[in-house]
Amino acid sequence: MPTPTPTAASAAARDGARRPDPVAARQRLARQIAAGRTARRQRAVLAVVGAMSAITLLVSGSAWVLTSYVNARLNRVNAGTSGTQSSGPVNLLVAGVDTRGSLTHK
Repeated sequence: MPTPTPTAASAAARDGARRPDPVAARQRLARQIAAGRTARRQRAVLAVVGAMSAITLLVSGSAWVLTSYVNARLNRVNAGTSGTQSSGPVNLLVAGVDTRGSLTHK
């Protein structure tokens, strides 16, 4: 007849270990569930904050590109103010073109 192999339960009983308390096991499970909920909430908050950061970066980058584009498209004329003093009034010449050639005659 083969000799029976000791199981974990019989080994624990021999060593004087007791069965785990069901209340303590329930409390451990409740702590693990609460920790899981907290972790999910933290991940959700991090995802929302990350998405908002990405949107903010995209909007600010687009605004920078737009202002750079508009600034580059402006034609500038040297008004000759480079030799003036830094204090006192400065006269500036504002130049513009007012054409009405594309208007229809009524």
